[in-house]
Amino acid sequence: MFEQALALVERINWYAASITALAFVTGLVAVLHALTYKRDPRSALGWIAVSLLYPFIGPILYLLFGVNRIRTSALQEFGRAVSRETGVYPHAARSPSFPAWEAYRPLIQLGDAMTGQPLLAGNHVSILEGGTEVYTAMLYEIEQAKSEILLSTYIFKYDRIGRQFVQCLAAAKQRGVAVHVLIDGVGDLYSIRSAARALMKADIAVVRFLRLSLFPPKIHMNLRNHRKILVVDSEVAFAGGLNISDAHGSVTQESGELIRDHHFKFEGSIVSELKKLFISDWNMATKKPLPDLPRQTEIRGQSVCRLLPDGPNENLDTLLSVLIGAISIARETIDLVTPYFLPPRELITALAAAALRGVRVRLFIPEKNNFPFVGWATHNMLWEVLQPGVEVYAVPPPFLHSKLYLIDGCYALVGSANLDARSLRLNFELLVEIYDEEVGKSLAEEIDSHLEEAKSVTLEQVDSRPFPVRVRDAFFWLFTPYL
Repeated sequence: MFEQALALVERINWYAASITALAFVTGLVAVLHALTYKRDPRSALGWIAVSLLYPFIGPILYLLFGVNRIRTSALQEFGRAVSRETGVYPHAARSPSFPAWEAYRPLIQLGDAMTGQPLLAGNHVSILEGGTEVYTAMLYEIEQAKSEILLSTYIFKYDRIGRQFVQCLAAAKQRGVAVHVLIDGVGDLYSIRSAARALMKADIAVVRFLRLSLFPPKIHMNLRNHRKILVVDSEVAFAGGLNISDAHGSVTQESGELIRDHHFKFEGSIVSELKKLFISDWNMATKKPLPDLPRQTEIRGQSVCRLLPDGPNENLDTLLSVLIGAISIARETIDLVTPYFLPPRELITALAAAALRGVRVRLFIPEKNNFPFVGWATHNMLWEVLQPGVEVYAVPPPFLHSKLYLIDGCYALVGSANLDARSLRLNFELLVEIYDEEVGKSLAEEIDSHLEEAKSVTLEQVDSRPFPVRVRDAFFWLFTPYL
């Protein structure tokens, strides 16, 4: 009996030692990976702490949420047919609609170096506000399509608006138009009824970008395709902040679902670049190259544009670098409109420096965030921009979802990217540079319209928050890299 008990104890000790050793090894592997591959020291330190303090659970959480599995080499392999061009149209991009070329030369050079994307003249940019105007324009172009429709969206709900898109796309398919739809794998889950399935029933080519699955294990919770692109016949393109959902459409304000947002219609040579980006994403998601049709180069307007794609597969933080470059070149005004404001330290420093040197910096954020914890985290860090003189305005409902960044009223950045870590480091995003004083003037009017109802946020208000509220806000602020 004693020998059996001793043998049992030895076996238990062996199992315990094995489990301890395994926990140590898995934790060590997670720590070494975070030290080697994480670019943000706060993020690295956080994952190291989680991996060491919570054996097995910590490394598993890091594997699921902390590891960037997308590699630049993979994108290059899948996207060879749509490789970037460098040094295109270096002088032809000049336009009388933007006389301040010399002042903006450093920013133009930064865009050249960071993206390799051409700066293209001869574009026409239409500003569209609100789901009704945006969806009407998009559905009209789909109905007029003759050869090809490329649609990429983060969320595609199968609601009233979603069904209109499905019906329009299905009708185009029946007319012989080639239709390709790319929906983000997580964004697809926002809808109880799947729009992707409805599109497949219509024999439309549909792909879910990085679709989640357990077998085989594919859990890319943080690496989402947040881009919104529609290209029709290589002639016209749309990009901006709107998903496909009733929340953006003709919903009464009393329901609490109406969302303020902006989208942009592009005509001209920039359409080809948006098409190339869609094809690149499609190729990466399917590993099956999508052929490119001849490019559109017809002069349609006077706007000079450049596409700025960015994603977790890139070695350089393209959008963050261009944003900081644009802020540093501002001389009079900087207007930022974003639903989620949790910027990295570098961007906060750039905004503070601009305000301190006399530039009027205005930040417009929602008064009530659709993700309350994001709003709480934002409140915790607003003092950092208020103290040096940045003007902060809280826009009351309906929810402000626009992403508009305007420098000196003449240089604009528009697209899908928010000013938070998720957009600037975790998601696949796009912004479009627009060098055009007329477009800038129109955007300035759109932004100024918020002042009629926006509430000014002061440093005194932020500092006077009750202690429990400050603790709550600070707690959620700790998770800034993942909100």
